[in-house]
Amino acid sequence: MMKMNRLPILYFGILLALISCSSNKTVDPLGQFDADVAAIDKYLATNSITANHDARGIRFVINTLGTGLPPRQDQNVRVKFTGRLLSNGTVFDQGTVQGGLTNYIDGWQIGIPLFPKGTKSTLYIPSNFGYGSTGNQALGVPANSNLVYEMELIDVLVAQTEKDQLAADIVTIDNYLKSKSITAISDTTGLRYVVTQIGTGTNKATWYNKVKFAYSGRILSTEVQFTTGIALQSATFDSRVVDYITGFQIGLQKMKLSSKITFYIPSTLAFGAKASSTVPANANLIYELELQEIIQ
Repeated sequence: MMKMNRLPILYFGILLALISCSSNKTVDPLGQFDADVAAIDKYLATNSITANHDARGIRFVINTLGTGLPPRQDQNVRVKFTGRLLSNGTVFDQGTVQGGLTNYIDGWQIGIPLFPKGTKSTLYIPSNFGYGSTGNQALGVPANSNLVYEMELIDVLVAQTEKDQLAADIVTIDNYLKSKSITAISDTTGLRYVVTQIGTGTNKATWYNKVKFAYSGRILSTEVQFTTGIALQSATFDSRVVDYITGFQIGLQKMKLSSKITFYIPSTLAFGAKASSTVPANANLIYELELQEIIQ
């Protein structure tokens, strides 16, 4: 069974800032991380494996693409897996586990949300996102070991409270549309949308396409705009369809290049029960999107 990593993602940057240069025994996790990624990329090249590169350092291969939706960080998953050491192929752990994503190593927390439910994949994880400089003695994982996981995302477990919230969200959105005399297309996921400009392209974006799009977001209940801008790739963000909120993941795959669509997104497909300074908890949202570029 997977064990919790001692180096959570949120604290990785803090650790780097606290490293002392005064001792010859100082560990350099940034240097280790760079070496890990280089070792993984060399392994892939040597074995003629074409993998997806994530800006955070993991690599992954989709063996069978699932037909469901990827999980969010706050959801529970059921995963069948086999874990091997990259260095020699030794199997150190295998089985089927079920639990919250935050209970597992950082490599799983980064990788699994990239996989639609039902996906079978191979995940290559740098040691910093595995068991780090301490390793895992119980599993026989040495320090600074890069890991390979063959995994199947069997299920994404949706809580009943979330199902109930989605049902309520759909009623609220449908009532809003009716009150405004808006004829929208209804998606089985609960998303509603109106095509305001038909695109000129022939292809639609898919899960792992990198995209550039303009967006403007409003709160459905108040129609107050809370965000606007251009979403695009950067050195630290891949801007793939799968990298965005669930409503965008669904919506972007319905868009051709240069198309404009207004999406009515249930809160459970957006930011859920988490409130921010601009978006209340359980807020249904209206987003106007223009797909400007499908990068790959």
